[in-house]
Amino acid sequence: MQNTLMGLPVEIWAILCFGVAVAYTNFWPRPPRTATEPRTAIQQFILRWMHAITWYCLGVASLSLKYIGGSAAQILGLLGLGCYLLFMAVFVREKLRYPQG
Repeated sequence: MQNTLMGLPVEIWAILCFGVAVAYTNFWPRPPRTATEPRTAIQQFILRWMHAITWYCLGVASLSLKYIGGSAAQILGLLGLGCYLLFMAVFVREKLRYPQG
C-alpha cells in the first residue's frame, strides 16, 4: 500500500481531485451561441458529466492506492483516462464544428 503520491499524502490528492470534480459538476461547456442544431442526448451527457467523472475517478484512484491497492488504482486511473479522452473528442469536435462559439 502506498501512503504518498509525488511526496504528498494520497488524501490531499483526493481532496484536490474531488474539488476539481465538484467544480466541473457545476460548470460545464454550454452549447455554442452559433450552434444551428441542438446536441444529441449522448453529446449532452458526455459534455455534461464526463469531465467531472474523470476527476471523481482520479480522486477515488488516489485513495485506493492506500486503502485498496495499486491494481484498483490503475483500473480507476484508466477509467478516468477513458472518460477524459471521450470528453475531449466530443468537445474538440464541437469546437471545430462551431469555431466562433
